[in-house]
Amino acid sequence: MKKKIAFLLILVFLVGLTLFLFFSHQLVNWLWYRSLDALAQFWIPLLTKLGIRLGLGFFCFCFLYLNLRQTKKAFLELDSEVNVSPQQHTFFSVITALLLTLFLLPGSAPDWTVVQQYLNRTTFGVTDPIFHLDLGFYLFAYPFYQKLIVTFLGLIILALLSVTLFYVVAQAYWYQDRKLSIWPRARIHLTILGVCFFLLKAVDYLFSRCGLLYEEKSLLTGVDFTTHHLRILGYNLMAIIAVLAAILLLTTLFRQKHPRRLIMAGLVLWVGASLLFTLLLPPLVENIVVKPNQF
Repeated sequence: MKKKIAFLLILVFLVGLTLFLFFSHQLVNWLWYRSLDALAQFWIPLLTKLGIRLGLGFFCFCFLYLNLRQTKKAFLELDSEVNVSPQQHTFFSVITALLLTLFLLPGSAPDWTVVQQYLNRTTFGVTDPIFHLDLGFYLFAYPFYQKLIVTFLGLIILALLSVTLFYVVAQAYWYQDRKLSIWPRARIHLTILGVCFFLLKAVDYLFSRCGLLYEEKSLLTGVDFTTHHLRILGYNLMAIIAVLAAILLLTTLFRQKHPRRLIMAGLVLWVGASLLFTLLLPPLVENIVVKPNQF
């Protein structure tokens, strides 16, 4: 009992110290901006940062926790060597979701300037010659969408890894006739997460095409011969293949015979296309077609 009280006191002290340091720093900034009669420049960044951290953090935490919560029945219904009570499972799920959220957000969450540029975006009335999108999209909307996609991709990957770990601990798999079998609920759960990953990856490929328009290279910035004739086509094909991989993965839920072949087919298609259009073909075209005709 004394240890719990001591732990709570230390936790309250650390939280209080953190809040004190944060608000004392913000108080100095507030006084400085007030002296300049520019309080709007103080509140907009502060509230935007808080909104991003709280809103996106709450969403990521809920997504991870709800996925981890789905693994509870595996511990209760399966004969696992690890005995975990419902209360313990909830505790571990909350802690895991919280730690993963704190790990994910600092590096992937959009900066407050990106969010404000998106919220106050405007059009230029001039479109690019490749995708025929307004230039305002590239300056204000594209960075915001790209950051969100990166965040959600990281979120799904962390959910897949953590959920898989929970199912492994619960021993939601077994070997039968020298074949690996997975508990049906776990298979459905992991399949749905995999489908979400591939669909989001398809969206990522489509948006990544826009980043090619101001990609910096050794001789120029923007679309060169290889990008125009190969890399944009590659992103389009990889988006289609990612959707096909998601469909193949989803088909395994309804097809009992040879589901592994469908999974492997989807993975091989996706990995093969990624290697082909990102690592193999672009350098080949550069060396065979572009460089001999540069000068």
